[in-house]
Amino acid sequence: MRATMDPLTPVASTLDPAVARIYAQAAAIREALREVVPAPDGAAARRARTRRLAAEVLAAPERIRQLVLEGKEEEARREWEMPRRLLEVWRERGLGGDDVAACLEEGEAALRGQAEFLPDT
Repeated sequence: MRATMDPLTPVASTLDPAVARIYAQAAAIREALREVVPAPDGAAARRARTRRLAAEVLAAPERIRQLVLEGKEEEARREWEMPRRLLEVWRERGLGGDDVAACLEEGEAALRGQAEFLPDT
């Protein structure tokens, strides 16, 4: 087999460029995927990001209430859209339990201009 791979044989001279081309294509595909596919995060970073998001969403009703008190009802409605959607998805998936439902009710109460939300007991 070694004798057939001698650099002076015609098969070896056409094989090298083919291998080089395949290598170049693989490298280009790898680089393209690195640009498109995000690098995997560690589980700890993902949990931290989720906690920050949850804290921001749970703080939304107070921000909404403040905007309504300032007379910015339309801005309050826009601010409440995304947190409300997230809370509804979390409620449908059974995440967060009663806190999610209470936050949804508190946000809706804040949009109605109620100064304080009193949950049903």
